[in-house]
Amino acid sequence: MDFGKLVYEQKKQVKEQKRKNHAHKVKEVKYRLNIEKHDYDYKVKHAIDFLDKGHKVKITLMFRGREMLHKEFGFELVDKIIKDLAEYGTVEAPAKLAGRNISASLSPISKKNRKAQTDDG
Repeated sequence: MDFGKLVYEQKKQVKEQKRKNHAHKVKEVKYRLNIEKHDYDYKVKHAIDFLDKGHKVKITLMFRGREMLHKEFGFELVDKIIKDLAEYGTVEAPAKLAGRNISASLSPISKKNRKAQTDDG
């Protein structure tokens, strides 16, 4: 066998593997504690688009000033966001407080699994 042909075939296989391998990007959606309904819906829609495209989504809730006194409201809002996105993604890292932010991560559910879940329930 020709050595040049062997090297060519190996390069071809590596290139094909790279094409099939999909790197997951992490997209971040930032919220504030006092958010209006329209803004909330708009940001949730963006998170759904990211999850549909196969990206991981990081939800960040930012506090300013005296908002830190009511962390429980922040956790309630993050739980509501996670509940609204439950059909499209699973919780990878639960909500936790880090400084002045509450963060949570979601990973996408494949569309096949999503249909199976809706058919079962």
